[in-house]
Order: sequence, then C-alpha cells, then structure tokens
Amino acid sequence: MNPPRLASASAPALVTAALGLLLAPLASARADERRDRIVAAFDKARACVVSLRWHPKLTGPPEAVALAGEQERERTADAVLVERGGLLVAVGSQVEPGEAPVTRGGVTLDRPDRYRVKLPSGKEAHARFVGRDEDTNLALLQLEEDARVHLGDLPYLDAAGAAKPELAGEVLVVALMSAEFGYAPRFLLTRVNAHLEKPWPLLGTETPVGDYVGGAAVTLEGAFVGFVGLRPPAPAPAPGTREGAGAAAGRGSRPAPPPRVSPLPTLYPASVVADLVKHPPQAKKAWLGLHQPALQALTRELAEALGVGGRKGVLVGEVLDGSPAERGGLRDGDLLVRFDGKDLDVDEDRDLPRFLRLIKRAGPGKEVQLVVLRRGAEGKYAESTHVVTLEEVPPGEQEVQERDEKDFGLKYKELTRDVLLNLKLDYRTTGVRVTGVERAGWASLAHVQAGDIIRKVDDQDVSDVASFQALLAKARAEKRPSVVLFVLRGTKTEFLNVHTEFK
Repeated sequence: MNPPRLASASAPALVTAALGLLLAPLASARADERRDRIVAAFDKARACVVSLRWHPKLTGPPEAVALAGEQERERTADAVLVERGGLLVAVGSQVEPGEAPVTRGGVTLDRPDRYRVKLPSGKEAHARFVGRDEDTNLALLQLEEDARVHLGDLPYLDAAGAAKPELAGEVLVVALMSAEFGYAPRFLLTRVNAHLEKPWPLLGTETPVGDYVGGAAVTLEGAFVGFVGLRPPAPAPAPGTREGAGAAAGRGSRPAPPPRVSPLPTLYPASVVADLVKHPPQAKKAWLGLHQPALQALTRELAEALGVGGRKGVLVGEVLDGSPAERGGLRDGDLLVRFDGKDLDVDEDRDLPRFLRLIKRAGPGKEVQLVVLRRGAEGKYAESTHVVTLEEVPPGEQEVQERDEKDFGLKYKELTRDVLLNLKLDYRTTGVRVTGVERAGWASLAHVQAGDIIRKVDDQDVSDVASFQALLAKARAEKRPSVVLFVLRGTKTEFLNVHTEFK
C-alpha cells in the first residue's frame, strides 16, 4: 500500500509558517523597540508642556467689576518651554484679548499682570507676558524664578537646535487634557506629509492636529520639530492703509466692528518658534509709510516687461504723504529690491507678508537702507540707495480713547491717520472726530452728527484733543450763550451754532 501524498500547495504554506515562527521574535523585538521610542519621546515632550491659568484683569466701576468678576471663569491654555531659562511659547489669542483690551458692559478685560503656571512636576510658578506676533499669532511668556522653581533646572525643547522633520517621518504631538481630567498629557502619532514655505512656513500632517492646539511636536527621538498654533487666515490690515481705515472707521460715519477671523489650527515648524525667540515681538510697531494695498510683487513677467529681468522685489504704488518713506526720498513707482542689506525674495503677491515682517522686526527708530530701482529719463532703471528712519505706527481710531463732553452731549476721538486716509483727506488735516451725539443734547440740537470733524471752535483752530478741550473749557468758564463749531462733513464744511446753558 502506497503512503498518502501531501498536496503540492502545502509546501509553500509550511515554508511560510516556518519563517513566521522564526521571524516572530524579531518582529516582537522591533515592536517593543518602537513602543519604547514612542514612550521615551512622549516623556521628554510632556515634561516641557505646561498649563497656564489666569483670570482677566478687570477695570471699571467697582460694582460692575465685582459682577463681572463673579461671571468670569478661570481661563487656561497650553504652553511649551522652548529655551533654557523658562521661556514659553503659547497661542497669542488664547493668552491675551488682542491689540486692545476688550470692553463689556463698561468693564475692560485685559491680560493679567501674571499667569499661574502648573509644571509637570506638580510645582506651580508664575509667568509674565513678553509679546505677541500678529502674523503667526504666537506669544512668548517668561517664567519667574523663585524659591520653588529654579529656571536653569527646567527641561525644555530646544527650538534653536531643532531639525526639519522628514517627509513621511513620524511625529508625536503632545498636549494637555482639560481641567476635568487634571490636565493629563496625551499624544497623537502621525506622519508629516507636507513642508510649506509660502506665505508662512508650516507642516502638513496625515491626521489633523486641531485638538492639540498649544502642544509640541517631536520626532520619535524626542527632537522638537513644531508647535501647534492658531494661524489667522490673513494678516490684519495695518493702520495707515485703506483696509485698516475701513475696518476702523467703517463706511460712512459709524465705526464698523473689526471683521471676524476664524483661526486655523496650524503645525508651525520649530524654525518659526526659533525665529520668534531670536526676534521677540516688540510692543511698538515700525512704520515705513507705503500704502499697503498698492504694494505689488515684482513677478518674473513684470520684471521682464520693465527691463529688469531676473530681479525680485516690491513695486511701490503709493508713498504716503508725511511718512518716513517720503522723507527718505522714495517715490511712487519705485521698485524696492533690498531692505537693510537683505535682498527681497518677493516674486509673488503671497510673498508680500515677508517684506512687511522685515519692517515690523526692525522696530521704530531703526535707520535702514533701502535700495530701489528707479526709471530714469531714458526709460531705463538704475539703482539708488535711500536711508530711512522707521517710525512708530500711527494709532488707528480703534486704538485711541473716546472722550465724553457731557455738557455738549457729544463723544469724540483724536483724528487719526487711518480716518484721514479712508476719507481721502490731506494728512495735515487737524481736528477731532465726533463718534456719538446724545439725543436732544446741545450738539444734537445744533445738528452735529457722528462722523463730523470739528476743525474750529469760535474761529480758533482745533489741532488735537487737548486744544479742543481747552477751547470748550474757556467757553464754559466765560459762560458763553453759544459756541460756533466749524465742521467738515464729507467733502463739505458747515458752521453750526450750539446754544448752551452753562450754570
């Protein structure tokens, strides 16, 4: 009797099974090694992610402040230690209300003088606000050293020494859970699927990182590669531009609220954080005086058409009157190719924010050299160098204080450059701008309207808020039965006789 024959298909199956048994320990070892790397990277990152806690600083009438204080809950945000010495990076819009404090019901909400910081070790420290970068919406805070916390001993993720993550490389994103879960650390394991440089550097990931805002991203070796922020979809209009003026002054006489901006969760590469650490945001912003909407990138096509092929830079459509740029000799139509020794790598309109960032970073008071190409009499462009001293950005109408003249029943503000630009008025125009009129008040009965610019009081020039107040104080002291206001309304001027009843 012949022995049974094995099916021919069973031989490969037996080989595969045998190989599986042989390789199983190796696969298990690799899995264990990978798990250990993930745990080690997680431990390193979570030691550098801290919790910020604070209550907004409240100012206003005592009763209103007390009521608001009862309603305001403690606020929290994640932050990451990014430099030896206790420097923290956080999301700017989470830790401060914005450029100007927020007012609700007569109470002003501002960032606190100090933030409480819960360290992973369980210790509590305090931090102060350093500054906020508007373009990236990132903020820096500095831990304060005390008997409980020695800053030199704290772990940190080195932003300056960070490396660029590889495409398809795995990264661990670490953030904290909410107060309900005791701010416990958590992580997301994902892969980098994009490196973007324009208009701002950012990293793309296979898995969205929106639930990890304020957290850090590290490689499986524990190297810092990024911070999860909230990026504004577009730069805010700057004071001194028509967009900025439109947002501040509105169409017509009533101020318009600033446009709502939906922030976008963004994984910034560590190089952005390193740049912020190297160039901390300045409280005072620099102003060159170029009309921002009239700026245009010197594209390849334009450069060739203008006979300057191969050059990059910014086409200046309009130099604002009375600006540092005008005093420095810049003209409409100049091609700006170098800023303070740095060639402008601008050949697309989406590169323009990089140029504007150079101005902000320089700061007011800085003397900079600008190299421009200017068309000569023969139609050819030639280089010229101009030295310009940057100034502080003029305040916009939303930033200046509103005054209340109760006797006359009107509210007013300083006349700012953004309003003048929006109304297409000469920058040397002086006066105060009416922002509100009390119904049936003296000013209302004289037909004074919101949006009017008061140029004179009883034939005396109004140069600013102080002079307007002085002229009204003089009329009050003399108990004049009437006061004549000379106002500018749109493109027309009027004399308005305000009848008074001074006591």
